[in-house]
Amino acid sequence: MSRSIPLLAAALAVLAAPATALAGWSAPADLGPPADYALSPALAFAPAGGGLLGWRVRAQPSGAGGLPNAINIVAGGHNDGIQGRLSALGAGGTPGAVRTVADTLAAGPVLDRRGRGLVLRTRVLGSDPNGNRRVRLWWSEVGPGGALGRRVPLATATLTHDPALAMDADGDALAAWAEYRPPATRLQLWGRYRVRAAWRPAGGRFGAPVTLFDTQAIDFEHLGAVTAVVGPGGAAAVVFADAHETRHGERREVYAWTRGCRRGFGRTLAAGPHSGYAQTAAAMTAAGRLVVAWGTQDGGEEANRPWIVRAATLAPCARRFSRAQTLDAGGGISAAEGDVVAAADPRGRATVAWSAVRGRGASLTFPVMTAAAGADGRFAAPQELAPSGAVGGIAVRADGAAVVTWADLVRYQTTDRAMAAVRPAGATAFGAPEPIAAPDVAGPPVVAFDPATGRPTAAWPARPAGRDPSLGIATTAVLRVATRTAP
Repeated sequence: MSRSIPLLAAALAVLAAPATALAGWSAPADLGPPADYALSPALAFAPAGGGLLGWRVRAQPSGAGGLPNAINIVAGGHNDGIQGRLSALGAGGTPGAVRTVADTLAAGPVLDRRGRGLVLRTRVLGSDPNGNRRVRLWWSEVGPGGALGRRVPLATATLTHDPALAMDADGDALAAWAEYRPPATRLQLWGRYRVRAAWRPAGGRFGAPVTLFDTQAIDFEHLGAVTAVVGPGGAAAVVFADAHETRHGERREVYAWTRGCRRGFGRTLAAGPHSGYAQTAAAMTAAGRLVVAWGTQDGGEEANRPWIVRAATLAPCARRFSRAQTLDAGGGISAAEGDVVAAADPRGRATVAWSAVRGRGASLTFPVMTAAAGADGRFAAPQELAPSGAVGGIAVRADGAAVVTWADLVRYQTTDRAMAAVRPAGATAFGAPEPIAAPDVAGPPVVAFDPATGRPTAAWPARPAGRDPSLGIATTAVLRVATRTAP
């Protein structure tokens, strides 16, 4: 039975907030009702057109104030004050009614060629003494209009990061996550991560989860995130940044496990080293080449080494990654902003985008960078798209056109405006930055192309009628959606 809770008719409607269209982009539509926080947007379109938008909202105790995700956020109550929200996207990326979900939308939505969707959902059951949340993990189908199917159990585990979900146009799907287990005895300094994956053939159900890897959970490295990707024809991969102690010191590697050339997942493959903390992205070309990119710097509470971005590729059915290529050697010392993102077009070109780090102190900037690789997997020199921003999304159309989205940084960890840059089909460089909307305390936008129209749609959390949350929480956060003319 579905756990989706319909809102009152007034709350279902897209908010009628005044907004102004900018050149090329539609006036943003605001999806509410307003919340204390709007978080983690995800956007997908079906090949035949029509899409789904998912995000989550989070409550803050009345009058608590404080910074985003501060410790006075609701915790220990019903699902830590988190709810999921879904909206169907119609012709031209127009959002429909907003559906509220009692659980966290932990991953997805993802769509197959017929417009049938999947999401992963979690519900907090409790926590350990260190605040790590034990959750129940389900998957659900998503029908037309964003209607959720029943919850189907997948796992019950302690997670330190969200799970990952990917699906190809045929409907083959991959779910992956890293389960945390505390030290088994007082003599053990560290707990452990167990990397798990479950496969769903098109139109079927997820099979029993399998364990891909078991390793130490060195807490100061802030690891535990997984990345999942499914390419055309069901080729798939799980990516995980690992750190564990050996007799010769700590070993840090980005690992991958692939599926498609043999039954089940293959052996552990090393993509390249990282420095302690790593943020990974992955894409699969139509030919089955896996592209893994990661940004990395030292772990711990402070950044003391440069933020470096690398990438490596794996040819179809190969047993070894190419030598990791450094896309950005770093130029400043600071924690990174935004995400590392990657996408590939059917012709085999992969594109990676990230926020670099330059300067120091008051002169710190976070240039928005991209680099593209040809069918051979070798990346060309990076291109700078903007002087400072937090990257949020990337999308590539079937003809090779691409769009990268970010939020302008006005100061460290403070963003205010959704931005984009477009690379037309056949071009080798992105065009000038484009404002998607007026400044609205925007978070980094996600983006996707509607294959039926060729138009990109962006979605981002914002406070168009409110204040920067660093000045105290107000119930003003909405999700905004805008669509551009086809490049």
